[in-house]
Amino acid sequence: LSRVFAYVASRMIHKDIELSMNDNGFVLTHDSVLNVEKMISLVKSYELKKIAEMAIERTEVLNRRFRHVAVRSLMILRSYKGRTKNAGRQQLASRLLLSAVRRVSNDFPILQEARREVLEDLMDLENAEKVVKAIEDKKIKILIKHDDLPSPFAFNLIAQGFMDIMRMEDKMAFLKRLHEQIQERILLKEKA
Repeated sequence: LSRVFAYVASRMIHKDIELSMNDNGFVLTHDSVLNVEKMISLVKSYELKKIAEMAIERTEVLNRRFRHVAVRSLMILRSYKGRTKNAGRQQLASRLLLSAVRRVSNDFPILQEARREVLEDLMDLENAEKVVKAIEDKKIKILIKHDDLPSPFAFNLIAQGFMDIMRMEDKMAFLKRLHEQIQERILLKEKA
């Protein structure tokens, strides 16, 4: 769902969307306010597979999965004439092969299998469709709230997105500052 919503949001505003996710949720980040209601309304359960396929088409996760499938199908050899290829060389060969495969056919069997593994095994598209259907049927209620500070539940996701690009001392200062702002907000709400 996170990749689908990120893809739809990026198409709506014609700009890249930053995506942070873990097992418990996801956060879409952009420098302006997203029209979340419209974004959710554009994702229909009967179109979810098609949107997800478009969302993963140029991603690194599809490239990596394609390499695994190409190795299993012997299109890329791990070793040849006693010489072993490292993962980096395999990935390079995979990128060249993927480019060639796309020129031949977008429905090439190895590419189809890589997509299937990403969508069904990795992204669990079947259950994602159930969630979107439940949203459409109003069985799942969505509460949309715009705020400049993350909730305690989103705190880890936001921090995780910044951690990759910050130095260690900056990380600690950032986490402390963000945590203090959230605590102040909670205290204000308790006093009110």
